[in-house]
Amino acid sequence: MINRFSPTVRNWTEIAGYMIFFFPCAWVFLTRSYDFAIRSLAQRETTNGAVQLPGYPLKMAMVPAAALLLLQGSTEALAYPPLQAL
Repeated sequence: MINRFSPTVRNWTEIAGYMIFFFPCAWVFLTRSYDFAIRSLAQRETTNGAVQLPGYPLKMAMVPAAALLLLQGSTEALAYPPLQAL
């Protein structure tokens, strides 16, 4: 259906999709994962079982993953032709 529109309309639709859906969701992922990791670190969470491994390093890895996701989305959104002229 999107193929019926001109390339300019398609590009602006993609940019609007990033602004409306991607960036807010990625921002929530970043902020919530940061809170989640800090709480886990403060409690020194461990796994349940015979060997109690620390769980907070894995939860802390979500924060840079969310930051990299935001960075990737920014570079992809800026790669669209309407924004390259800015």
